[in-house]
Amino acid sequence: MKKRTVKERIDIVLGTPTMICEKCRHVREKEPFLLRTKVLRSGYTLFHYTCWRCCRDAESTLLIKQKWPIAFVRIDQGAFWELLWAPGVKELVGKNV
Repeated sequence: MKKRTVKERIDIVLGTPTMICEKCRHVREKEPFLLRTKVLRSGYTLFHYTCWRCCRDAESTLLIKQKWPIAFVRIDQGAFWELLWAPGVKELVGKNV
């Protein structure tokens, strides 16, 4: 039996009105999203969106932190990683976050 080859790519993009987080089901416009693109051998392309608030793995939180170093604080919680707004940015964004 052949194992099908999968090509996977990870990108950090800003959210649009059509992007829905697969974990929390929220639409977060103009906020960072993790976009996992998988191209199957059969030719199908799968897109998986995760908002920055639901990202818990080290790789995705590091990519978001590298793209916007001033906006986020990356914290190691032991079993997972967490992103939080930086203190000055939280006041600029608003109290409702």
